Amino acid sequence: MWVLLAMTLGAALSACNIKTEKQVYDEARPVGDALRAKIVLATRLVEKRPPVPAGSTCKAPKKLTFDPKSDAHDTDYLMFEEAKRGCNKRETGQPDEDLNLYFATNPLPCLLRGTAKNSLYGTTSATASTSTEDAVKRGKNVKNLVLVHARGTTLDYFLVDLAPATPAIVCAGTLDATADASLGTHTDNYDLVTTSKKTGKEVNRVTHNDTHDDRKNALFLDGQKKLAAHVKAELGLSGLE
Repeated sequence: MWVLLAMTLGAALSACNIKTEKQVYDEARPVGDALRAKIVLATRLVEKRPPVPAGSTCKAPKKLTFDPKSDAHDTDYLMFEEAKRGCNKRETGQPDEDLNLYFATNPLPCLLRGTAKNSLYGTTSATASTSTEDAVKRGKNVKNLVLVHARGTTLDYFLVDLAPATPAIVCAGTLDATADASLGTHTDNYDLVTTSKKTGKEVNRVTHNDTHDDRKNALFLDGQKKLAAHVKAELGLSGLE
């Protein structure tokens, strides 16, 4: 009897701790908004700086940790244009970098996108997964930001200290992405076929043409590879491989 009662009580308590994604993001919004304000301010500080001189490197003055699966995670990445709009969903006319690394599953972007004013993620009543709750929790603990700014084929990267009330640009580096100039575009042609569930026979066929920019893709991959090497050598960070 006592075992059954304990099991029932345990199940009830467990059920009480289940949260929707909206609840998780709503609870995190005050911290998310405070970090968002600092990050937007950091982008303004970057805009006021002269261009990063060619060959510049960025050396961290302290140990940084990028480890999204651990509570030791204290450093994360954002692209400049997304950071500039506070990780709010891009509206018509707002730019994104051509070489946009996006950082889809990193804790800090997850926190900021989910708590944004026009969030695509923070309105759902679906049960929050453990991975979402962990990402939000670790995003709230981020104290350092590597801000990546793509200017054409040049990638500037800035280490931002988010711990003070006013964020500080610690250092900045830059690199150039390169690709074979002879690369162009190619088109993939394929058919989408609809068949009848009843007869199994084809009832409709639509031909699609997808054009791919091979040079842009090569620049993206080269920029990502070089940036990964730079931040590992200079800042001791992973997360861009």
